[in-house]
Amino acid sequence: MFYHVRWGLAIALVLVTTNILPPVAIAKGIPARWAAKRYKVPTVGSPLRREAAATRGNCPRDPLLALVPPDSISMTTQGYPTLFFRVPARLPNNAPLEFTLKYEGTIVYQTKLPIVGKRQIVAISLPSTANSAPLTLDRDYQWSATLPCNNEAESAYFRTTGMIRRVAPDAELSAKLQKTSLQDRSSNRPQVPEIYAEAEIWQDALTILANLHRLQPNNPQVTSQWRSLLESADLADVVNDPLAP
Repeated sequence: MFYHVRWGLAIALVLVTTNILPPVAIAKGIPARWAAKRYKVPTVGSPLRREAAATRGNCPRDPLLALVPPDSISMTTQGYPTLFFRVPARLPNNAPLEFTLKYEGTIVYQTKLPIVGKRQIVAISLPSTANSAPLTLDRDYQWSATLPCNNEAESAYFRTTGMIRRVAPDAELSAKLQKTSLQDRSSNRPQVPEIYAEAEIWQDALTILANLHRLQPNNPQVTSQWRSLLESADLADVVNDPLAP
């Protein structure tokens, strides 16, 4: 079993119940850096698409959308990360969102999540069980998500794809997180999501903010953080969509 780095989210969740995020622009300067020059996109069998393409059939104009950067590649420090998808309304009742994670063509994880006909943001987390190994560091995993469009045609569905890579926190990120965890326990300025975002660790920043936003949906400061991060990745269209429980 590989070593599993989970302290980042643990710190954030401890802070959720006692602190309030300030309305700062956490994503300042990030859009131009998502496709970092130091990261070479590997060759994959099909193009990556965060906004799902629909097959033939009567599909809604509002597509399935993955909450990832524009290039559909996201970073995480977590061995068992969570991915988020905005699902459209007017779907077959209890239509399953089919999620598959692969490494070099081999299936690592598969699951189906029932979806009701409501526009909302849903989460799929890789299970941290004894039979499921964490993501290996510095490997590029390809995922796909498929969602039926209607009851009439089995061939009518949305499909979106992307990639996720687990990276180890470098010395600078680790130091910032350690310092922040000590300072924020006695202040109202927790900045863990901002630190992850500045380090271009998209998936962790998004997951922490999603947890905060779910617990404090009417907190304007949390909403401001949520909006800033999503808009930095051209995802303003989903800012006001509700998060599924």
